[in-house]
Amino acid sequence: MFSYIRGTFIKVDDESVIIDVGGVGFEVLTTGNTLSKLPPVGDEIKLYSIMQVREDSITLIGFHSEDEKQMYKYLISVTGIGTKIALAILSSIDSVKLASLIISGDISVLATVKGIGKKTAERIVMELNNKLSKNADFFLKSLSNPVSDTNASSGIINDAIQALQSLGLSRLEAQSAIQAIPNRNDLSVEALIGEALRGLKQR
Repeated sequence: MFSYIRGTFIKVDDESVIIDVGGVGFEVLTTGNTLSKLPPVGDEIKLYSIMQVREDSITLIGFHSEDEKQMYKYLISVTGIGTKIALAILSSIDSVKLASLIISGDISVLATVKGIGKKTAERIVMELNNKLSKNADFFLKSLSNPVSDTNASSGIINDAIQALQSLGLSRLEAQSAIQAIPNRNDLSVEALIGEALRGLKQR
């Protein structure tokens, strides 16, 4: 029913924000990642939202980006994953990184999230791997222009991504790994590959 909610940012709690829309204060549940990106209190805020209607409650859930909202939808489609666990996962793992982990079948990080064990992590990967693989481009677009930071560096970054793909990484994994490197515009292809591989080993 709701695509997004926009209004004045009034208050933040541990797991939710209050947004004033035309004099009505809406409480919106959200993730830790979204909470870390909030504007100052009093500023305008826009969150991509979902309204969940149950017999005894109506809940608004908001996200800072469309890809985080889409990942939430994927997560709650998994057997045994409800709102609380889905929000906990997205509070611990960025949606683009999570997509990369699921596509690659890496359960190690997922299994460390509070409320998620090895079996649940395996179920998430099993039920979502194919869906996310088919929709990987959606999450690639959510990266902050990873291959076009500057005209001078774009060719080097693309070469590094292609090299990582030749080592067996998916394009999503390679692009996400490069995006995570600080000062990537100043590095050579070899340095980018080395930094990306070191980052992947630390996950």
